[in-house]
Amino acid sequence: GGIGADGSTFEIKHSYADYNLGPMNFKVGVQPTVLARGFLFDDDFAGAVVSYEGEGVSVPLTWMRAFDIDKINKRDVNYFAISPSFSAGESLKVNPFGMYVYSDNARGWSKTSDYDKMDLYYAGLNIDASLGMASLWMTGIYQGGSADLAINPDTSVDFSAYLGAAGAKVDFGPADVHGQFFYATGQDPDEKDNTKFWVPAGQSYYWSEIMGYGIFDTQVSAGSPGDQIGNIMAANIGTTIRPTESLEIALDAWYAKLAEDKDITGAAIDDELGWEANVRITYTLVKGLNLDVVGAYLFAGDGVYKGPNDADPYEIGSQLSLSF
Repeated sequence: GGIGADGSTFEIKHSYADYNLGPMNFKVGVQPTVLARGFLFDDDFAGAVVSYEGEGVSVPLTWMRAFDIDKINKRDVNYFAISPSFSAGESLKVNPFGMYVYSDNARGWSKTSDYDKMDLYYAGLNIDASLGMASLWMTGIYQGGSADLAINPDTSVDFSAYLGAAGAKVDFGPADVHGQFFYATGQDPDEKDNTKFWVPAGQSYYWSEIMGYGIFDTQVSAGSPGDQIGNIMAANIGTTIRPTESLEIALDAWYAKLAEDKDITGAAIDDELGWEANVRITYTLVKGLNLDVVGAYLFAGDGVYKGPNDADPYEIGSQLSLSF
């Protein structure tokens, strides 16, 4: 916005060709995708997806051009992913996945400027199960590989990190009880390998309102990795109450701390991020038009810099959303 704005510019978010050939589907262009619930990737990308769709099985192969400098091909960074899913009715879904990140010279991209030749891989598994009124999910990811250092290409560093997450929900009809937990390794100062779970770009997993972006996606509290899950452990318990068809009230409590209590030099650091309380009220005004009112308060731990006035952060806001 602005005085005299004429609206002469706009942005196209997605632009891709989508076509079928028998049981195969092809998508080429700028498009979205999600891998490992966002713990690995949840963003738009330029590239291609070739997938096989069968009864109870789906096998997508994905290529993403993560970074590209014209006329300098060796500085390209590419992602290659496979994420097959197998379903047993509606009660069980198993989704093994893998992603490979490669560049012959990664230093040209700000996300990977510390490295020259880079070979990273991620291997993991998603499980979703429904057991009557209860449902649960689990995700595990291992990161490995190696990269040559940009400051000295003759020296390489190995990667060895992991992430684990699980959640459950019990639905009682007008209300449910739900919870989740995730842990991602940080950098161990006693290890030569890179032990912090890290994805160059594309990772995005939203969780609490203040520490994890929530629904407003503006900023997070100091010390938190936000949606880039690495060097953190967090746990949640909450309930969602539905008094009427149009009204939903979600109450959640979160606790989070850093996975490591030392920095890369071995010096002790404050690792507790704190306790957070979230309230979210969603009201359906008409079909497809929802109003969200959110309140959140963080009882900040010592790992959060609260400024010279030493105040805990809080958030109050509303959002009107339209879907059609």
